[in-house]
Amino acid sequence: MKTKENDYKNRFVLKLGAKLVVVDVNNIAYIYSYDRNNFLITKDNNKYIVEYTIENLEYMLDPKFFFKVSRKCITSINAINEIIKYSNRSLKIDLNPDCDIDIFVGRDRVNNFLNWLDK
Repeated sequence: MKTKENDYKNRFVLKLGAKLVVVDVNNIAYIYSYDRNNFLITKDNNKYIVEYTIENLEYMLDPKFFFKVSRKCITSINAINEIIKYSNRSLKIDLNPDCDIDIFVGRDRVNNFLNWLDK
């Protein structure tokens, strides 16, 4: 697990067809997993496939700004539009820009998530 601030990624180089695109971490809204692919969504709603797993990305991104809300999603604090209490003590998160799938914070992560938000 990384502990030094300068150990976290500052940017990602991603493939977009025959091109390579550089995405600064400050421009990442969230990353989610769907149908065996991991998608990085930027604040301006660009979508890229990222080759890293959600588990690996969790340790690459600074936890001051990013939180792994579930096995399928890591979000930036700035992408959270709304938090809705859901059944069984879970939370539903509305992200900005809109996400293709529903994002939930599981019961086991709710307390850590709320503490992260309140720092």
